[in-house]
Amino acid sequence: MEKLTELEKIIDTGDYVVYRTTCRCGSTDHNLCVILEYDKELDIVSVSMLADLESISWGGDYDQARIVIWVKDILGRIKKAVKLILTGYIKMETDFIFRDRSHAAEFAKALTVMADKLKEEASGTK
Repeated sequence: MEKLTELEKIIDTGDYVVYRTTCRCGSTDHNLCVILEYDKELDIVSVSMLADLESISWGGDYDQARIVIWVKDILGRIKKAVKLILTGYIKMETDFIFRDRSHAAEFAKALTVMADKLKEEASGTK
């Protein structure tokens, strides 16, 4: 098996593998933790991706004073917090930028390795 150089393997128990990788944007806060888990009973591979999400400020109109933009950002965060408290969920998204083609290829390879493991387990070969 080829070694993955763009992804840092943190845990490998056999049934699940945890990788960590960083975003190309350069921020030290933009890490992506990928958990690949093989469930023998259901014969499936599940993928969980963990990332720190942040409330994005798009800056508002350039005509507005900075204080107005700041107040709108705070009110938007309060609105999301209240929705989370009352409903139990909010919809958020995050972007992750691959550094180059090899980074994206290794991400896909990690998924393929776990899928191959599933196939080996199902057929009884190792």
